[in-house]
Amino acid sequence: MHHHHIDISTILRLYQTSAEAVRTALRPTWRARLRDGAAALPTDLSDGLRILTAAAIAAVIPSVPVASPDAGSEATDALPCRLNDLQRQTVWLTKATERTAEAAGRVSGRCGSVLESSGMAFVNINTNAEASTQLASSIEQVSQELIRTAAASREASVSAEQAAEAIARLEHAAGEIGTVTDIIRRIAAQTNLLALNATIEAARAGAAGRGFGVVANEVKDLAQQTARATENIGGMVKAIGLAVNGAADRVRGIQDMTLAVEQMAATGAAAVEQQRASIMEISRTAQDTSVAVSAMHEGIEDVATQSFGLHTAIEELLSGIEILNVKAGQLGAAV
Repeated sequence: MHHHHIDISTILRLYQTSAEAVRTALRPTWRARLRDGAAALPTDLSDGLRILTAAAIAAVIPSVPVASPDAGSEATDALPCRLNDLQRQTVWLTKATERTAEAAGRVSGRCGSVLESSGMAFVNINTNAEASTQLASSIEQVSQELIRTAAASREASVSAEQAAEAIARLEHAAGEIGTVTDIIRRIAAQTNLLALNATIEAARAGAAGRGFGVVANEVKDLAQQTARATENIGGMVKAIGLAVNGAADRVRGIQDMTLAVEQMAATGAAAVEQQRASIMEISRTAQDTSVAVSAMHEGIEDVATQSFGLHTAIEELLSGIEILNVKAGQLGAAV
C-alpha cells in the first residue's frame, strides 16, 4: 500500500535549527533585557517563533504515513507516535510563547503607566520650582520693604528727637514767661502800694502836695518798668509762637513719616500674602507629587511582579525548547 513521502530529515533540521537559534537568542538577550528593563522585550521574536511552530506542525501533519501491512519497519510504526508527541510538545511550546507575549504586553502597559506617573511628577517638580522662584521673589520684595521701613523709622526717630528739642525750648520759654509774670505781679503790687501811699500823702498835704509829687514820680518809674516788662513779654510770646510753629512742623513731619511707614507696612503685608499663596501652591503641588510618586511606586511593584512572571514564562519556554530538541533528536535516531 502506498504511503506519503516524508522528508523527515528536513523537518528535523528545521526543528533542530530553529530550537537552537531560539535558545541561543533567548538566553543571553532576553535575560539581559530583563535585567535592563522589561519594557523593551522583543515580542516580534515570540511572534516569529509562533509562526515557525505553526508552519512546522502544518508540514508534519499532512506527512504522517498511512498504515501499510508491508511496511514492517519498527521505526516506521513508531514514527507516528513520535510525531504526535512532537506535535503536542510543539503546541505546548506555542502556548508558552503566547503567554510570554502576553506577559510582555502587560509589562509594557505597566511601564507606560510608570512613565505617565513620572511625567506627572516631573511637571509637579517644575511647578514647585516655579513656585519656589516666585516665593524667593516675594521674600526679596519683603526684605526690600523692611529695609525701607527701617530707614523710614530712623527718619521718624530723628524727627521725634527734633520735636522733643523744640518742645524743650518751648518749655524754657514758658518758664521765662512765668518769671516775667512774677515781675509784673511784683510791679503791680508795688504800684498799688505806691498809689495808696500817694493817696495818703495827698490827703495829708492838702494844698501843698509835695508828697504827692514824689509818689507820682515813683508811679511813673513803675509805669516805665511795666512797659519794658510788657515789651519783654511780647518778645517772649513771639519766641514761644515761633517755637510752637516749629514744633507743629515737626509733628506734621512725624505724621507724614508715620503715614509712609503705614503704606510700607501695607505693601509688606501684601507681599506676605503673596508669599503665603505661593507656599500654599507649593503645598498643593507637593501633595500631588506625593500621590504621583505613590502611583509610580505601585506601578514599579507591579512591573517587578510582571517581570517575575515573564521570567518564569521564558524559563518554561526554554525548557520546552530543550524538550523539543531532545524529541527531535530521538526522532532523528528513530529514522
